Amino acid sequence: MRKANIVALQETKLKDSHHLSTFTYHIQHALGHGKCFIAVNDPRANPEYVPALNEDTAHRSGGVALVFDDTVPGFRDLRHMTELDVAYKYMVVNTHWQETPVYFHCVYAPVQPTERVAFYDSLPRDFPEDSIHVVMGDLNLPLDLYLDADKPHHVHTVGRINCLEWLSALRVTDAWRMHHDEDRTYSGPHKTTRLDYILADTHLVRDCYVSSDYKRPDAHVAGDHAIHTLVLEDTHQTMGKGYWKLPKELLQYHQVREAIATEASRLLVVLRDAQNPGVVWHAWKKRTRRFLQEAHRHVKSHFSREKTASAVRLAEARRLHSEGLSNLQDIEEEEKIFLESEDLWKLYYSDLNFDVHASKNERSTTHFFRPPTKVLYKTPVRSNSSPTGRVLCVRMTPLLQIEPHAVVSFVSYGEN
Repeated sequence: MRKANIVALQETKLKDSHHLSTFTYHIQHALGHGKCFIAVNDPRANPEYVPALNEDTAHRSGGVALVFDDTVPGFRDLRHMTELDVAYKYMVVNTHWQETPVYFHCVYAPVQPTERVAFYDSLPRDFPEDSIHVVMGDLNLPLDLYLDADKPHHVHTVGRINCLEWLSALRVTDAWRMHHDEDRTYSGPHKTTRLDYILADTHLVRDCYVSSDYKRPDAHVAGDHAIHTLVLEDTHQTMGKGYWKLPKELLQYHQVREAIATEASRLLVVLRDAQNPGVVWHAWKKRTRRFLQEAHRHVKSHFSREKTASAVRLAEARRLHSEGLSNLQDIEEEEKIFLESEDLWKLYYSDLNFDVHASKNERSTTHFFRPPTKVLYKTPVRSNSSPTGRVLCVRMTPLLQIEPHAVVSFVSYGEN
């Protein structure tokens, strides 16, 4: 825990309030008194908690917690939003990075598939437009049905669309998958599924990603899931309001182009007679930006739903074919639809990856901007050929002196 700035825990299994006090004592002993913030969602830790008659206190389960050290930006403003808690399963801690609200979500989804749909539908989505989100925890389902599961099973699809819709509303992305797009690793207890994720704001991952990894705990550490780590580092820019840039593929939709053109034509009529055209122009840009952001979220959510639905239809077609209830042509049609949706999804991620690498490649270095070497280069001219073919020899003295003095400057444009 000393190596991490933020730790998300699932299955706290606290016995009572005294158990929580002991846990807090050990954390403060490791990190320092007053140098950590601990938020817990485990009703058993409440001093007024009364166990149910049929509750087995010897075999406890559930509970989530978030631990922050004092190096986390906005440490003094951290607040556990208890009003958003889902008992034993979900919690949110809020802070601010300058003027930008930041939300850290800790999730421990239900193990039973029948409970997942209602659980993900109940999670909050109403947050400020410019907010940043980081989701950590055990989603208890694979986000990618084929790469995140050794053997795809219909149970994996239950609640998956609802989960993806919630994640899409928060505008977060799977940082590990973005940088390991074809790799397979399984974090679950049986090492057959990847259930544990850290999903961060898309722009945060693009600008600040350093590394991510999965590692099985040591033998002396309790827990049957792999430990997932994500390292983000912001050394080249200050964190301000969330920055949104219009994706070029959004302009491929004629509805978007027509909406922009219609609004622009209306603006021209108002702008010509306006007494304060600058204010009118600024207000129009803000309205258009909000419209395009909403359209972008709708398109991403649509791609996610289409990919998931096509995967479900393909799995169902294969099942029917194995039972002799459909022919090979039905499977081929579903595979074609699935591959098309998969290509669209990969195109979106490849654009993000391009932005990641482009932003890294454009970073200036001190080696490039080092001062020119103070050396005088001398090039002696020993002979010269005239147009008639005559060779003229000269004395071995330096006739031409070249000193490197030209400076070539490059300007790198990046996002604020």
